[in-house]
Amino acid sequence: LILTILFNNNIDFKNIVEIGGGYGNCVRLSNNIIKYNKWKIIDLPHMLELQNYFLKNEINDLSNIEFIDGTNNNYNFSKNEIDVVIATHSLSELSWENFDNYMKNVVSKSKYLFLGYNKTCPSPFLINKKLNYIKENGYIKINNFNYKEKTGANVSYTLFKNTRIN
Repeated sequence: LILTILFNNNIDFKNIVEIGGGYGNCVRLSNNIIKYNKWKIIDLPHMLELQNYFLKNEINDLSNIEFIDGTNNNYNFSKNEIDVVIATHSLSELSWENFDNYMKNVVSKSKYLFLGYNKTCPSPFLINKKLNYIKENGYIKINNFNYKEKTGANVSYTLFKNTRIN
């Protein structure tokens, strides 16, 4: 479902950065439905090890996938290098300081941001503060899908375009 929302917009995403890749399921599923040049996953070292193990067994060829340690804050992305940043729940769950760091050093270098978040977790105040920051920094909403999970979580997936990058 998440990937359908992202890749059904007639936008060609060739260089993808995923913040917090879980077990690597997004790249595993995308590997069969889109053609990308590079997929970079930024995560904690122990999660990168799990992703690497899982993806080796599922995809085999990891030559287009790069695993980046998110604890060192040394990303070195240039403007226009990234077509889309995928952050399905990762950015929304971070502290304000970590969120701000990723926005300035990763997301701002990307043409698009695909953000998944629970509207009430960790708190409605923090979620709204982050959404306002995104909008105030030149991002416009391209597509959005909202739903309520059986557990009661009020979830949103939104594709934003960075108007400050051509």
